[in-house]
Amino acid sequence: MEALEEAMSILEELREDTTLPKSIRVQIEEIIANLKDESAELAIRRDRALATIEELSMESTLEAYTRTQLFYIVSLLESLGE
Repeated sequence: MEALEEAMSILEELREDTTLPKSIRVQIEEIIANLKDESAELAIRRDRALATIEELSMESTLEAYTRTQLFYIVSLLESLGE
């Protein structure tokens, strides 16, 4: 679960980053809410988050550093399935 906690921490930082467009911060908020929703299995929450992050990573307005952070979150979340 350490990977999930680290991913959540990075997502929280991104959510608070006022340099990101509001639409991206809203999507990050949705990812956070999804990952916290314990009514669904972890695998389902992970897969939903990964799908949303994949969409986000294609945004042309993202800075390279933010995209790198998202890719790191992807690797953390993918490690939950192992």
